[in-house]
Amino acid sequence: MNYNSFVKQAGYDAKTHQSDAVEWCLNRERETANHKGGILADEMGLGKTITMLAVIQARPKNHTLIVLPLVILRQWYETIRLTCRYNAYNAPIYHGSDKVLYTKEFLERCPIILTTYGEMSKQKTLLHEISWNRVLFDEAHHLRNPKTKQHLGALTLKRESTWLITGTPIQNSRKDLFSLFAVMGMDPAYYVQEANILVIRKEYML
Repeated sequence: MNYNSFVKQAGYDAKTHQSDAVEWCLNRERETANHKGGILADEMGLGKTITMLAVIQARPKNHTLIVLPLVILRQWYETIRLTCRYNAYNAPIYHGSDKVLYTKEFLERCPIILTTYGEMSKQKTLLHEISWNRVLFDEAHHLRNPKTKQHLGALTLKRESTWLITGTPIQNSRKDLFSLFAVMGMDPAYYVQEANILVIRKEYML
């Protein structure tokens, strides 16, 4: 299903910038891409959630993990329920006391899993035992401090593609951006070089 069909079915108006973003994201996940994924840095209100769900719909994977702040967990859950062919059973929320009901085998049968930065930061969870096809980090500025448990938890997730979704890719300093590059698996010796910053920005950020 293409982007226009997806958003029409979901009850949204198709936007050119989102259609372009979906195509860019799909190209960033191609087999030959270095560090599959990237940073989607549209400002608030420009439809980053719908854009990423369209990517998931256009290229379904067996294992997609979406990491969120607790405050928007329910928002994503409802948007998935209303827009994707996956039903609520197939998009469980791995958070809080209910997570004890889930086994690794169950989670591996679900194409989309929702969790929080708090759960991911614990590092030794079922989430860290699964090899994910893609991981989405919404409000990715939560990962800007490399000394936090959230950042360390993100580094230990096994994954093929990494998506960092944030309207504010640089918070206070260039080091914040370097932290996002680290989560993508880039070599620090590469991204700290001034000459490479524009190259990275052009290739990995939209």
